[in-house]
Amino acid sequence: MASKSEWKEDNQFKQDLKTYISQNLKRSEVLDFMQRDFPRCHWSLVTLDRHLRHFGIHYIYYDTPLAAVSGAVQKELEGPDRLQGYRAMNQKLRTEHNVQVPHHLVYNMIAELDPAGLQARSLQG
Repeated sequence: MASKSEWKEDNQFKQDLKTYISQNLKRSEVLDFMQRDFPRCHWSLVTLDRHLRHFGIHYIYYDTPLAAVSGAVQKELEGPDRLQGYRAMNQKLRTEHNVQVPHHLVYNMIAELDPAGLQARSLQG
């Protein structure tokens, strides 16, 4: 029988958790995927939270350097997705650049880097 703490050493387990969180899935959705992929574990939201804490995985990283956020936002503003709103930009940063920061930081960065574009997007709605 496998030990209860074998997940602590399982790199695939850790990587899958990171992937699901970086996709900004809800905790209940992450739980469904983990139940499917790792049925040997007893899963609940409390268990999921404990595993995330163990690996230091978070939905938002408040200590992300502003230069990393600025660089990723600038790159997106130069591409075809320059007209997307800050929420879509935040999702793009999570999935394409592995930058997981609060929405307000993305909004402020867009306001600083592309104020005219931000104004134009707000008039579309």
